[in-house]
Amino acid sequence: MYPRFKNRGIIAPPHPLFSLKDPEGRLLEATPEEMWQRLVQGVTRVEKGATQEFSWLFSDFRFVPGGRILFGLGNWRRSTLFNCYYIPIREDSVKGITRFLDEAARTFAYGGGVGSNADALRPKGAKVPATLEEFVALSKKLSQAEGGPVYWFQPDASTFAYFFFNLGGSYLKNGKLVLNSKEAVEALTLLQNGVKEGWAKAITSGYINQNLGSGPYAFSVDTSAGYTYYRQGAKFDLGVATLPGRTKGQPGFGLVQGTNLVVFRQASKEEQAVAKDFLQFVLSPRAQAVFATATGYVPVTEGALKDAVYQTYATENPHFATIVRQSRYAKFEPALAEWEQIRFDILGQAIKEAILNKADPKSVLDKAQKLAEDLLSGKIR
Repeated sequence: MYPRFKNRGIIAPPHPLFSLKDPEGRLLEATPEEMWQRLVQGVTRVEKGATQEFSWLFSDFRFVPGGRILFGLGNWRRSTLFNCYYIPIREDSVKGITRFLDEAARTFAYGGGVGSNADALRPKGAKVPATLEEFVALSKKLSQAEGGPVYWFQPDASTFAYFFFNLGGSYLKNGKLVLNSKEAVEALTLLQNGVKEGWAKAITSGYINQNLGSGPYAFSVDTSAGYTYYRQGAKFDLGVATLPGRTKGQPGFGLVQGTNLVVFRQASKEEQAVAKDFLQFVLSPRAQAVFATATGYVPVTEGALKDAVYQTYATENPHFATIVRQSRYAKFEPALAEWEQIRFDILGQAIKEAILNKADPKSVLDKAQKLAEDLLSGKIR
């Protein structure tokens, strides 16, 4: 039995959980006064010259500290004086989980309690979708489980192009530009419904990678040049996969874009010669390999894939090989001089109207078709 003591009419034993013990577990404190003395000695190692004040404070139960302080203050054992700690699971990977377990175990060893947040961990059974149908179904399932949309996208022509191409769409019909085809309406309706149904989230402020951490996120369709930025912004295990296609046998089509290198007709022979040398340099395997690995853009020559710079980078960054594999399933936008104006000012605005302002997809695409025709005919500029 433990000794009992009486103070102010209250009978209470010193609790063995908090009392000082020797290495064999025998109690070294039989009265509250002995515990108070230890607490005073512990706290005055920091608060010098305050022995009288803390002796008065602890005596007669004027102030009773928390359990970890009662046990740890002045104790010869190494222990924490805090009850609870928050330790995050920093990333969804074996490394991230084992790091959490290690930190939690060491905290437990010093007597602390641990709380965490499992949001970083992917739901059980979440597999990478192979088809567009699976993509939508998984988005709905995860969004319902997570309480928010998990597919994030920017409401622009690039995002629209993925759904448009994989629903069988083409911008050119018999050489004529068509923005309001049934495939275009279906693609825009799918995105609009995704927002309405709560499985798709339109990102309108900054890039998608800049918004990571602001809500549940599972996947997005984005440019390969943004891969390194996603890696920097993600606090979880980030993966890259080929796009879901119409069937499981083939990845989905992805939009391939680039820039233009122009040699003007009025350039002198010397300028043309310099331009030719520059183009040959840009297209050389080493230059393509260096540029691709530095920027995330896909190399445009097969020779670059055999270059040592690319081979080393691909070994260290296996996800980049997935990006190159995806480039073999490429779709291109129309080679029209007016296309940049059309994709941003006409088609891009139609997409935003449908997604952000909930306008009817067919109506906005019909309007976009008329504006594009007027632009191509010279009626508007």
